[in-house]
This record gives sequence, C-alpha cells and structure tokens, in this order.
Amino acid sequence: MGKEKKRADGRYQKSVTVGLKNGKPVRRVVYGKTRKELEQNYLALKADIADGITGKKMTVAELLNVYMESEKTGLREKTLVVRKCDSRIICKHIGSIYIADLTEMDVTRMKMEMMQTPVQFNQCLVLLRSALRYALLQNAVRRNVADNVGRIRHTPKEKRALTPDEIAAIRSAQLEPSDRAL
Repeated sequence: MGKEKKRADGRYQKSVTVGLKNGKPVRRVVYGKTRKELEQNYLALKADIADGITGKKMTVAELLNVYMESEKTGLREKTLVVRKCDSRIICKHIGSIYIADLTEMDVTRMKMEMMQTPVQFNQCLVLLRSALRYALLQNAVRRNVADNVGRIRHTPKEKRALTPDEIAAIRSAQLEPSDRAL
C-alpha cells in the first residue's frame, strides 16, 4: 500500500514500493489530477507488477536495437541490411515513443504517412510486430499494439510491352555506345 499525499501543484501522488534492488527498496510514484484518477493509475501499476511487466523506460528505437541484436544470428546478410533499413524508417516515425506508451493510433499514423510506399510500410509493420512480440515475451509490454493494424493493399502497376513506334524511337535515338543497353 502506498502513501498518498496532495502536491503543491494540485495533483495527488502515491509512492509505491515495487521491489528491491541491491537490498534497497525501489519506489515508483504515480500521479493523478483527482483521487479517482490516482487510484486508477495505482491499480494499473499494481496490475503491471502482478503481470511481471518490467516498467523499464524503453523507446521503440531501443527495442528495435535490442531485438535486432537478439535475432542477428542465423540471418543472411541481405536480410540484416533490409531489416536495418526498415528499422531506421520505423525510428524516423515512432522511434522516440516509449513502448509502454505506444498505441495503435501511433502505428496507424505511421501507416498514413507511408501510404505512398505500401511495400515498404508492410515490411516495416512485419518488423515492428516481431519486435513487439519479442517485448511481449520479455514482459516489457502488455500487448502487441501492431497486431491490429492492417497492411496496405498493394496492386503493382500492370507491365506492358513497348509499341512498335516506341521501339523505333529508341532505335533511332542517337545513343552513345555505353547507353545502348537494349
């Protein structure tokens, strides 16, 4: 049970001992604008502790680095290069968000920002889902928020053959010998 008090700024706070580290108690402080909100935050913290949620402050970028290091063995070099590229893209959009605060809305916002590159977004979504699944197994998050975000449907442009006029135009062009790849 934590000790409750009212702060000078008007918020309520409750200090809770969550464990021991090096023989000393580790305390977490929860806040609320009202006593009811404070109680909700306190109960959420208790539930996290009971579920074994670590509560470490880790950003999405840090999670991706840890995940990539743990999955590095057994992957081909090209796969690692692609995943590092996807990781940079994810970090550009949501890398600074703490994984405990990450919501489906954040992932959906990333999806909306990447609508012009559907294949790239789908690859990033696969990597993000895998990293959050890893975090779930490590008890760093309660659930995988990327699971409910759908992929972008992508229909590639239909390829067509060159017309005889286009072929003639290419052949008649004054090309340097190094440019004649056709």
